[in-house]
Amino acid sequence: ALYAGRVPAETLHQAVMRVGLRELRGLIFTVSLRGVLLKDRVLRRYAEEVWRQALSVARVARAVARPLGVDPEQAYLLGLLHDVGKVALLTLLREEGRHGNDLTTALVGQVFHSLHEKAGAAMARAWRLPPGIASVAAAHHDPAANSEHPREAALALIAHQIDLYDSLGDEAGLAALDGHAALHV
Repeated sequence: ALYAGRVPAETLHQAVMRVGLRELRGLIFTVSLRGVLLKDRVLRRYAEEVWRQALSVARVARAVARPLGVDPEQAYLLGLLHDVGKVALLTLLREEGRHGNDLTTALVGQVFHSLHEKAGAAMARAWRLPPGIASVAAAHHDPAANSEHPREAALALIAHQIDLYDSLGDEAGLAALDGHAALHV
């Protein structure tokens, strides 16, 4: 409905031209990432949370992009893919679960926390993601340390924090973001 015109698009070419290549790229990445994450049965609840968070952070990033001088569709992809390393880690964890290892919430959380940026860098290279997205996937928790794309990393971090505090219903945490160091980047 958002892209409906007076004359319906009757071919793929017409539909792509109406939606636009940049928007279409975001839609394709969204559908692809969702398919990869939600096919996992062993770690389904973690995969569902990774998917929920990726989509939410993408939407938040797009919503706050324009006032920060960032293209909204680029911001959407940054938000969607900033934690792409978790996709690879879910695969590794699934294999560990199949070998009989106990996949506790603490273990999954520790693996995500300590390895998702390294895994994100590897995934970005393997998927040949654009340099800005690859840089953010590799380093977004400390935007000032991301020498290649600090502004994009800061945007992903702030969008992630907004999603986190909103999902927890933490209004004080949301309010405290006003002074977050990433906003100075």
